[in-house]
Amino acid sequence: MKELNLACNMVQGLPSTLGKLNKLNVLKANGNKIKEIPIEIGKLKLLKVVHLNENEIIGVPEEIAHCPRLEVLRLQNNNIGHLPSAISELPIKEIDVSLNNGLTMIPRPMRGNTGIIMWILGLHHENTKQVLQVEQCNMDMLALFKGSEDDIEATKKDIVTFANQRNDLAIERANLHVYLTLKAASKKCTIS
Repeated sequence: MKELNLACNMVQGLPSTLGKLNKLNVLKANGNKIKEIPIEIGKLKLLKVVHLNENEIIGVPEEIAHCPRLEVLRLQNNNIGHLPSAISELPIKEIDVSLNNGLTMIPRPMRGNTGIIMWILGLHHENTKQVLQVEQCNMDMLALFKGSEDDIEATKKDIVTFANQRNDLAIERANLHVYLTLKAASKKCTIS
């Protein structure tokens, strides 16, 4: 099946088995009561056109960015609050997210302008990548710090051990000095 048209049929939702339609090019399910897009949409590698406008969709799954041929994405008149920024890497020629009042990342007057939407999503995507890199660095630093805490405790114990050994050596040295001084004195006494 290359085209699936469910438009204006009071459809409540799309099944997860949608991902098995591996030859699907066009998905039209506008004018229904769909609340979510199944994550399996990301398995549709030949998908080019998606019409999900005039539904009750609240979010778009990140997996939609796995549709490498997606060119048209119509999502107007839904309840979408956020778009995955990875969409910016797709070859989208037309995207419309107008009349999604909860969507704050794209200014209202620009929600039908494909170029602006893709530009904003691209900025979000770059920022997301950078944030993920910073978070990874922070996690690595935290792991190093935790390892350092153990190393610091071990080093503190080593310092105490070495300080005790130094004290013992200082006592031995003092005792040795007294011994040598007494021995030298006893030799003087025996010689004279």
